[in-house]
Amino acid sequence: MSNVKIIGDAIVITSEVKFEDYQLVQKMKPKALSLYEENSDGKLVPVFRVNVCDGEVRPTDVNENGITFRKGSRDGGYAQITAKAPAGDGDIKELVAEVFGGPLAKLIELEEQLPFVLDAIHDAHEAVLENIEVL
Repeated sequence: MSNVKIIGDAIVITSEVKFEDYQLVQKMKPKALSLYEENSDGKLVPVFRVNVCDGEVRPTDVNENGITFRKGSRDGGYAQITAKAPAGDGDIKELVAEVFGGPLAKLIELEEQLPFVLDAIHDAHEAVLENIEVL
């Protein structure tokens, strides 16, 4: 399960999934990085997405529609993002839960599916390798 650490005015969100695993899924099965819900017409529509890319962190990297990880942690390569703590008075944990709770709950839900996706990707890769013949 992803976790959050509050350090001064910084919020550090660390996924339980490695950055390189997100990159692999994004390359091989990008739809698996989205959560879907049925709309009023009965069609599945994406409601949350995890993206991975390089570059500087942006204020919009964590919101109700998704999260963008731009690097892995130094201690294991887990996808990680640092965001600014929300402004306001009161209990900082409550403020963080109020602002980031929705995206974090959706991230946790998506993380629960990824081990199965990664297994399928690795199995497919092995099957492809078995069917390649070098002459």
